[in-house]
Amino acid sequence: MGRCIPLAKEFISSLLQKNPSDRPSALEASKSEWIRTFVTIQEPKPDLIDSGLLEILCQFAKESDVKRAALSLVAFSINPKVVCDALADEFRSLDFDESGTIRLGDLTKALTERLGLDAVEAEKIFRKLDQTGDEEIHYSEFLAACLQHRITLTEQDVRDAFYRLDVDNSGVISLSNLRNVLGDRFCGTRVEDLIKEADANNEGYITYESFRHTLLDSKDGGSFTF
Repeated sequence: MGRCIPLAKEFISSLLQKNPSDRPSALEASKSEWIRTFVTIQEPKPDLIDSGLLEILCQFAKESDVKRAALSLVAFSINPKVVCDALADEFRSLDFDESGTIRLGDLTKALTERLGLDAVEAEKIFRKLDQTGDEEIHYSEFLAACLQHRITLTEQDVRDAFYRLDVDNSGVISLSNLRNVLGDRFCGTRVEDLIKEADANNEGYITYESFRHTLLDSKDGGSFTF
């Protein structure tokens, strides 16, 4: 205890330097003597994670780009009241450092230790869930991955997501609509290709029925029911 207080004061003093360039980086701070000696870092506990949840995330990663985009829009539009507390608990079970997001190392550790995947495959799955490409999976992205298996959606939920894309109220989702909401790309896929994938009639836009069909289609045989 005698060494703890002086080291703590030294550590805090380093963080309070007036000149930002004189302050330690996050990596340097983590290597301080006080942190290494007196701070207990909680180790992740993949054994407490539901394997079924991890399999759901893997299934989402296998879905088409356009379906993952559609599910993401539903996740943004859905009424928070229909999202159960258990789903938030499952998200927190993968947020090992309590940062509010799931990091690459978190998901990789869980997938390799619980499902036996190799690190390369685990990273591919992470990339499919990380829609913004910021190296973190946010709750809305996690929610999108879990929608088909953890939440009962209504027809209105799907319509709300469709109207979110139909920004000019034309009754269809055009290329400009999709670009306005998603940008030029979604997880590396051009929005032009998303349109082509969902546009079964080659009309150059997505109708509500095509959008609905995209959500109902599933590679594992499962589907939403309304």
